[in-house]
Amino acid sequence: MKKHLLLILIVWFTLVGCNGGNAEKGRVDIKGIIKEVDYERNKILVEDKHEGLVWVTLQENEDISEYLEGQEVVVWIKGGIRESSPAQADALNIEFTNPKD
Repeated sequence: MKKHLLLILIVWFTLVGCNGGNAEKGRVDIKGIIKEVDYERNKILVEDKHEGLVWVTLQENEDISEYLEGQEVVVWIKGGIRESSPAQADALNIEFTNPKD
């Protein structure tokens, strides 16, 4: 019985350890060009070649003035992409990519 309990604890700690830190930031959900910036609603419209147009709502503490039309960004989504036209999502993290000249 003690061996089974020990095995369960080891598996549990392994799974919890793998889910911590920046695990959510592993896979990029959207990569594309900013097509529009909505300063009033604190969101940007990103065109991704796979997802199409997606309104991405920034986190409350994020400064929207950093974002300009034409910039390329990668976006990690919190939750999922909600279906609408255009689609909508909440940003977990947004980073700028370097332009390829």
